[in-house]
Amino acid sequence: MIIYIIYIFSFFTCIFPNIVKQINIAGNSKTSDHYILKNINHEINIPYNQEIANNDIEALLHMGIFESVQIIMNDNIYNILVKEKSLITYEPLIRKEDGIGWSVGPIIHINNINGNAKNIYFSSGIGDIKSGEIRYFNQKLLLEYKYNTYNSIESDYTINKNNLFISYIIKNRKYTVNVTPQINNYILNYMDSNNRDKYQYFSLSYDLLYTISKSSKYRFNLTHNYSMNNQINYSKLIINYKHMIDNNSRLISFNTKIILNTKQNSPDFENLYIGGENYIRGYYPNPSENDNITQNKLMFKNLVLQSIQYEIPMNFIKNKIVKTNLLLFYDYGIGSNKYNQFKNKALRGYGFGISMKTINNMKFNICIGFNPFGSQTIHFIREFN
Repeated sequence: MIIYIIYIFSFFTCIFPNIVKQINIAGNSKTSDHYILKNINHEINIPYNQEIANNDIEALLHMGIFESVQIIMNDNIYNILVKEKSLITYEPLIRKEDGIGWSVGPIIHINNINGNAKNIYFSSGIGDIKSGEIRYFNQKLLLEYKYNTYNSIESDYTINKNNLFISYIIKNRKYTVNVTPQINNYILNYMDSNNRDKYQYFSLSYDLLYTISKSSKYRFNLTHNYSMNNQINYSKLIINYKHMIDNNSRLISFNTKIILNTKQNSPDFENLYIGGENYIRGYYPNPSENDNITQNKLMFKNLVLQSIQYEIPMNFIKNKIVKTNLLLFYDYGIGSNKYNQFKNKALRGYGFGISMKTINNMKFNICIGFNPFGSQTIHFIREFN
């Protein structure tokens, strides 16, 4: 019987020469193998799978404790090579909200406390958006407090908001689920009437990130908001689907977004300004800055959006630090104040621009957008991977 087992094992070894027989971890001077093995999905005694290996790299980087991660298959050994971050690291905070403005400041990370994969994050920003944030993350639980102060897109009120989150995280190779109870406080000071509206909500949010493949992902977010000071209760659903086709360095990206709000009279801070870099490029976020024909078509509570972007390498610009692409885009969206009734005509925006991606995967897009009504805008967009 043992001889037959040996023959069968030898047969499969010949067919699948890259069977993973052992997992080896190197470079982790303070992080235990246990925490690393908990975050990978490739198993032993199966053929090496490049897609699973890529997902394992992303999962380990998502822990926030490694500067770099490599996986090398050699002699049937699944070698995981990590480089740990220093205990304290710094980076600049650069934040931009189209129609509101810029914010800058410092970010401080305390990484991998006691080698237990626990992180603390501090940030502070000044400028058009004044902000502060502190976050504790232990791979399963995220505790976060943040505050923000800024003018609304129409400059009709100033908003002060502070939020306390406790998020429980469930991770799998294909999906990540966050269940987040939170306390949200909003104070709106209206500039033209000296009115002051205060909103206090206990909110419960469910967030699901489903990864079909490295190039195709769904995200679902459902939030129920229960007023703690006799304001309106409402719920909000966001569905986002992203798909990328990478063909010989030419990139086509599809982005579908649906935002539904159960109440037409939900608070003003839930208004969607569908012009600008986040939705339909070719329009300004502030409706009053657009032509008279479209001013009443740019603010709603609900939105359905489809965006397509095509990027072509600019090979005549060669730089080891920045990769530069020419981009073409087409955005198409329709808004409504009732989540079950979309009667308005859809708006379109289109144009071109330049995409720049740095060696640390930070991406910036400069887009020139046009619309059928003859106006144009410039958008500066920072993307996060």
